[in-house]
Amino acid sequence: AVNGAPSSIRRNDELFFLQAALAAGGADTNPIKVTSVRANAFQGASLDDVRLVILANVETLPEAAVGKLERFVDRGGSLLVFLGDQAVPAFYNNQLADPSRSRGSLLPARLAGSGPKGNPSAGDDQPPVAGVGDFAEDHPALSGFGSGETGRLGAVGFSAYWALDPTPNSRVVMATGGGEPLLCEHLYGQGRVALFASSCDRDWSNFPVRPAFLPFVYRLVGYLAQSAGGQSAETSAENSGKDTATAVAAAGNFFRTGQAIRQAVPVGSPSQRLRVVKPDRTIGVFESMADPTLRQVAFSETDQPGVYRFDESGTDGSSRSFAVNLEAGESDLTAIELTDDVSASFGDALPWVGPKRLVVVDDAATLGSQAGVGRSRSELWEILMWVVLLIAVLEPALANWITSRHYLKPRTDPKTIAVPTGRIELGGDIDSVNSSQESAPEPDESSVPVSQ
Repeated sequence: AVNGAPSSIRRNDELFFLQAALAAGGADTNPIKVTSVRANAFQGASLDDVRLVILANVETLPEAAVGKLERFVDRGGSLLVFLGDQAVPAFYNNQLADPSRSRGSLLPARLAGSGPKGNPSAGDDQPPVAGVGDFAEDHPALSGFGSGETGRLGAVGFSAYWALDPTPNSRVVMATGGGEPLLCEHLYGQGRVALFASSCDRDWSNFPVRPAFLPFVYRLVGYLAQSAGGQSAETSAENSGKDTATAVAAAGNFFRTGQAIRQAVPVGSPSQRLRVVKPDRTIGVFESMADPTLRQVAFSETDQPGVYRFDESGTDGSSRSFAVNLEAGESDLTAIELTDDVSASFGDALPWVGPKRLVVVDDAATLGSQAGVGRSRSELWEILMWVVLLIAVLEPALANWITSRHYLKPRTDPKTIAVPTGRIELGGDIDSVNSSQESAPEPDESSVPVSQ
C-alpha cells in the first residue's frame, strides 16, 4: 500500500482505517498481509510476491513508477486506487488514465473537473453532500449488502468526492444517489484495476467508522488480490451505467454455467487462441473478439459445471484454471407470489408433469385436500391375477400336448431274425468245429420272433 498522506499521529494516517479493517481477526489467521511504503519509495519496492497494489491519496508518481505499475497489472496483478485531497487531476488523467499510452488507460475512469465535489473541509456536524445509491449486488465485493446480511450502505455519507468519467470498457459497480460513479473497475491486460472516488480515511466521509466498511474493504481487497488470470464474465449492463448490451465484469473465478467468459491478452502480446480442457476432458477454444481493441478472447462453451483448465503450463510447471458453478437461483427459498401467470410458467417449465397434475396451492388450509389431486394410480393386482389364472388354465393343456407329442408314440409290428441252431461238442479241435458248422442244417424260416 502506497501511503500518500502519512502521519506521525496514528489515527490521522491515511492508511489507519484501511489497515485496521484488513488486520481484523489477528495476524496469525489473517491471510492478507499489508506492507506500507511512501510514494517516493515505491519505485524501489519489490513486487515479486505482491498480488495487489493500493494507492491511497497519492499525489503523483514518477514516470518509471507508472511504467512499473502498468507492467505489474498487465502481467496479472491488481491495482486499487483511493483518491483524496492530495490527488492531482493532471497526473491521474495524463499519466494513469491516458488512452494514448502504449498499454492504454490504466485507470477505469478519468477525473472530471479541477477539484473534488462537495466540501472537503466539512466537519462531522455538517450533512453529507452524497450517499451510496445503486450498487451491483452481483459483484463479489458487494454481494450481501443488498439484503443487509453483510451490512448496510445507506448510512454512508460523503462530504467530498471526485467526479469520475468512466472509460468505455469499464464498469460502475457503485454510484451515489444521484447516479454519479463512486467505484469503477476494468480489466487491464491480465489484471484488473478499481478506482474509488473518495478517500479511505475520515477526511471526506464517515464510511471508515460505519460497520459496513470492514466487510466492504476486506472483500474488495480479497477479490482484487485473487490470482485473476485476466478472466471476466459477460453480465447484464443493468448496473453498469452504460448503454451497451453487455458489460465486462472483472469477475475473477466467479462464473456460472452458460456465461461467456473473456480472457484478457497481455497488452504487449499478440492475440492468441487459448485451448481449454473442459470437465469432460474435451477441448474448447477461446475465440478472438470481433473488436481487436478489446485485447480479449472469448469462450462460451460453459454448459458443464466443474473445473476448466488451460491447456498450457507456466514456467514453474503450474497450470491456470477456473471454475464454473451451477446457477444458484433454484436454491433461492424466497416465497413466490402465486398468480395464474406463475402457474402457467410452472406448467411450461415442467412439461412432463402436465397441467392436470400440477396444482398451485396458495392456502395452507387446503394443502391436505389438494395433496391427492393430480396423482394417477395404476391397479396392478388385477392384471397380475388374470395373468396367473391364464397360466393355470393353459398349463395342463400344454403339458398334455407335450406328453402326447414326445412320449405317446404308437408301437410298430415286431420284426423277426433268424437264430441258427446247432451243437458244438467240447474237447474237439478247430477243424471238427468248422466241419460241425458246415454240416448244420439250414435254419427254418419260421424261427422264433424277436422284437427289435
